[in-house]
Amino acid sequence: MRCLYAVLQVDQSADDAAIRSAYRKGALQWHPDKNQNRLEEADTRFKELQNAYEILSDKHERAWYDDHREAILRSGDQHQAGAEGFSAGEKPDDFVDLYSFFSKSCFSGYNDGPQGFYTVYAGIFQKVAEQEAAAADAGSSSMHDAEAPPFGSSSMQWNQVAAFYNHWLAFVSCQEFTWADQYHPATAAVRKVRRMMEDENKKRRKAMRKEFNETVRELVAFVRKRDKRVIAHQAEEAKLRAEKEAEALKRREEERVARLEAAKLYVEADWIRESEAAADGYTSEDEAEQSDQYECVACDKIFKSEKALTNHTRSKKHKEKLQALREALSEDAALGTAAIDQSMNDHTDSNAEPKIRRGKKKKKQQQQPGVKIPDPIDASEGAASCSVCGHLFASRNQMFKHIAATGHAVRR
Repeated sequence: MRCLYAVLQVDQSADDAAIRSAYRKGALQWHPDKNQNRLEEADTRFKELQNAYEILSDKHERAWYDDHREAILRSGDQHQAGAEGFSAGEKPDDFVDLYSFFSKSCFSGYNDGPQGFYTVYAGIFQKVAEQEAAAADAGSSSMHDAEAPPFGSSSMQWNQVAAFYNHWLAFVSCQEFTWADQYHPATAAVRKVRRMMEDENKKRRKAMRKEFNETVRELVAFVRKRDKRVIAHQAEEAKLRAEKEAEALKRREEERVARLEAAKLYVEADWIRESEAAADGYTSEDEAEQSDQYECVACDKIFKSEKALTNHTRSKKHKEKLQALREALSEDAALGTAAIDQSMNDHTDSNAEPKIRRGKKKKKQQQQPGVKIPDPIDASEGAASCSVCGHLFASRNQMFKHIAATGHAVRR
């Protein structure tokens, strides 16, 4: 496997802009459409460029690649380390090497073919699961849980796909990694040295288990990012979220319009009530004025509260004006009665019927003792008029109200 930085022809310290520029340059050079005379080579180089750019443009994947770069480049090799006469740190022949699967070059197409994406990764995860099951059966660890879900094919149902990723993203190996021991404690001359060797071997096993767990989880994340089943499900979820958001937005808009219509109807109802009151000659302003004003007719004053009016009626000036008004009304009443009597008499005289010569029958009726012509109504009884404006009233009470309201009292 070639170094990803070498594929893009950039340094390990290259920034994102440099990596992007190098990828575009390489893609233009090795695109299969522009290399028909060497199509196979161009296809291989172009896939290498795509794989290198996908990994190095992702901050998380690039950081993990930088930390494990040497191991990835040496993937497939067996490493030797140890003391005299003891070959330590050598991986078993059946131990799964995962580093070579962090590349798109390990599969050909996202299909179920022999070298397809789903066939290749289904096989590698199956090997890891078998390795873990063998370690559990050997009794080397009690950490092994239920059977691991398979990777499956391109047509596997989403609930099975989700079960696979939920399990493998939390992978914890149950292997002891005894092959990672660096020393052989049996070769120690004294107990102290043997214990030191055992402690160092435990550290090596722990470190190797941690590295293996991280490698498996990282490979699962690498595969998940490129799994077309996951991509399709994410697109469907995004579509459903967009539809729900659109429905919620539509519902909120309908509720807003309904509130505006309700407010509009409420305002129109108030306007109608105001119009009807205005048509009757009465408005809310009049009601407000009447409810907030208290009037003294005798003094021709207006007060804002009932308490103020009450205090005013107890004053000496009010009592004097009230007495003067009463005296004036009494005098006007007497004068008004005399004027009404004279006016009514004149009116009666002017409207008297002329004498007409009646026949014998009419004369007989007049001579009959039981027949009597009714007298004109005495206008002086209960009738009155204003001596200032001459307006006639059916009763003195109405005249007094008129005088109090208009101030038509005559002082003498």
